[in-house]
Formats: sequence, C-alpha cells, structure tokens
Amino acid sequence: MFEPYYSQYVNHIEFAGAKIVTAPMATNKEGEWFFDFVAFENSITTKTKIVLLTNPHNPCGKIFSEADVKKLTEILDRHPHILVVSDDVYFHLPFDGKKHVSFAKYNKSNWEKTITIFSVGKMLNCTGWKIGWAIGPSQLI
Repeated sequence: MFEPYYSQYVNHIEFAGAKIVTAPMATNKEGEWFFDFVAFENSITTKTKIVLLTNPHNPCGKIFSEADVKKLTEILDRHPHILVVSDDVYFHLPFDGKKHVSFAKYNKSNWEKTITIFSVGKMLNCTGWKIGWAIGPSQLI
C-alpha cells in the first residue's frame, strides 16, 4: 500500500498474518501529493499477494487521476499474481472539478482482480456506522 496510510489497515493486515510493505508518496514543491510508481513497482515481489488502494486516499486526500490509474494498471498487468483491494469509501467526496476514477471500472482486467469496498457510514457522514459492502467478481467475493 502507499504510505502514508490509514492506520487501521495495520490491524487488519496483521490479524490476517500478512506482512505490510509500503511505497512512499511524496509532495511536490506546490505541496501536492503524488504516487511514486517506481518505488511501488520496486516493492513488488513474488510474495506480494494484495495491493491495498485507498481512492480518494486516506489520510492525504490525493485522488487517483486517470493517468495514475493507467500507470497502476500497467504495473499490475506485469504482475498478474496480485489481487487488489480498493477502499473507495470516499468516492463521493472529490470536489474542485475532480472526479473519482475507479480502479476496478477502468478495464475488464482490473475488474477481474479487484474487490472494491464502500461505506454507508462515510456516505452519510455517520462514521460510527460500520455498515458497508464490497463488490467484485464472484470468485473473489
């Protein structure tokens, strides 16, 4: 996953017995966040099983642009053994003319390897409500 990351991910990953591997995000001189896709691909090994995405990103708010999704797709196409969990609970929050670009909806190949997570609590501003859903191909769900 990209770092910084939502702190609760650590509990879920460790509970599953998995190892956390991160790729750093950085800021440019204007203070805008960007993904370091070279570091991301360099962090992938044959042991990598799942990539965890947050879009829009939590905690920094960076939204994956179409170019970002395309680059991520190209990288993951070179590593077909990897599945994706895409946390899209904030999909409804982009503003300033920006739009949410879903990784799973980008193309058929992405759909086939992605479980996308949504949250009623985030949509209705009731974060205490732990009600959500996941969508994806039946073999992953």
